[in-house]
Amino acid sequence: MTDGARMVPAKTNAYWEELRAYWRRLGPDAAREAVVEAHRADERKRGQPWNFRPDEMPAADGPSEDGRIGMTTDFIHALKPLPAGSEAAPFLDEERGVVYKLFTPSPAGNVGWRLRAARQDGKWRVDREPAQLMDTAEKLSLIHAAGGLPTEIVGLTTHFDLVGKQPLAFETEPGMATRANAVAAMNGVQIADADFHGLRVLWVDGEAWLMGDLHAANIMRDFSGQDRVIDALFMRVPLAMIAENEAVRTAVSLARRKTEGSANEPQGELFA
Repeated sequence: MTDGARMVPAKTNAYWEELRAYWRRLGPDAAREAVVEAHRADERKRGQPWNFRPDEMPAADGPSEDGRIGMTTDFIHALKPLPAGSEAAPFLDEERGVVYKLFTPSPAGNVGWRLRAARQDGKWRVDREPAQLMDTAEKLSLIHAAGGLPTEIVGLTTHFDLVGKQPLAFETEPGMATRANAVAAMNGVQIADADFHGLRVLWVDGEAWLMGDLHAANIMRDFSGQDRVIDALFMRVPLAMIAENEAVRTAVSLARRKTEGSANEPQGELFA
């Protein structure tokens, strides 16, 4: 691949910290209002500078200026569109061997999905709910940090579309072994409780996370032949869940030991 296909170093995603700091400066109410208002903006104005971003954050016009708040998406829409998923519209940069993913807010200001958990009839139930922009940005950072398909947060457009980027990946043979290999690369642990079927526990940056939505389309093979999670849904494991459920507690403990005791190979080489 060319230098244009390079990604962030292994286990890091520097722009995530910049984006999180920006979001804190806006504040939750102003941030949500900005996302909704941006979505309502007239379509013909898309791609033009918008006055809600800080002056110190210059606009970016293409992949050579990744990692900017206020970037445009003209260069993305010039790429080859791929079939859209439930959360993002992907575009293939064939020259660089990478896929850009465009996460566009809904009219209500939601961006993608996240897991949620609640107690019902004395048991924990986990399903999904609409996510906010920062939930989805955090998800992209988690996939990268945990050992899924390396993922870069590219930037935030003038209309609060979130832009991510991954190396081109390839279809796998669907099956339990494929999923198990991809989860193992993230040191994920299955919960030995039927109430948590389909969920895995990860330990990332000192926190326990639930990971779900591991259907066949979210598992692909990188160019080295390793099965990788390319997308999933996440939530932090509630402390009450850990305290009340022995199977969850055991999975969290094992995931932590596996992660803190492992010497994972750097992901950065996948973009060399």
